[in-house]
Amino acid sequence: KEQGLPTDETSRALVLSSETKKQPHRVVAPQSPNSYGNTKSNLLREMAQFVLQSEPPSSEGKKGGESNGRKNHSANPYILPTTLKVMAQKRSRNHPSGLVLSLNQRNEIGTVMVKDITPQSIFMNTALRAGHEILAINGHRVRDPQKAAEIMKGTKGFVELLLSDGNRPPGTRYERVKASPEIMDKGAGIQLQSKRGLVRVTHVDPDGLFAHSGLHPGDLFLTINGIVAQDANQTGKLLMDHLNHGLVCVLV
Repeated sequence: KEQGLPTDETSRALVLSSETKKQPHRVVAPQSPNSYGNTKSNLLREMAQFVLQSEPPSSEGKKGGESNGRKNHSANPYILPTTLKVMAQKRSRNHPSGLVLSLNQRNEIGTVMVKDITPQSIFMNTALRAGHEILAINGHRVRDPQKAAEIMKGTKGFVELLLSDGNRPPGTRYERVKASPEIMDKGAGIQLQSKRGLVRVTHVDPDGLFAHSGLHPGDLFLTINGIVAQDANQTGKLLMDHLNHGLVCVLV
């Protein structure tokens, strides 16, 4: 106010300060010299720098949105999740897994989320965390929380979970396919095209690997088993390589 800063710009400064605290490693100065002059823009920039200095990233290299070495994907909805596997052992079929499963926060059909992990869970000492999405159990695709719970309940011995480690961007989904020798002889049965840094599906073979999936021409390949799709050639090679090793989860 001493600088003659208008009330609405004061509000913007407060918003900037609040947002910067959420992501202290990012400073975005407003570009408004034409509206209020360089003095006001510099003042806002200095406020952002002050917040950054008062809450810098830790010396261990952790940045905003990370804690204990784990990424907090909910802080940025545009961070693509990766995949991981965890394994635990059940002594008997009656041995509870200790997991509470549900649909995701958007209640999307086909999702299996870990809502909670009890202290007695067999997965307590693994990398599994609440908020992870279960894509497969012992190599079997799962799309329903109740069915996933039944599979784990009926399993004795080792239980392996294929997981997605963060919230997917809105509108995206996982397509899961498992190759058979007969289909692999024909290839993946899709055609891809690179354009402006995106990998787009241009054709899906009606007799191919993805024929009975939800993949359609126009879909974008974002990740394959957690690895970012960069161009059509890299994505095609990556897809075939992972198909030779079992289940493939494509984020589209």
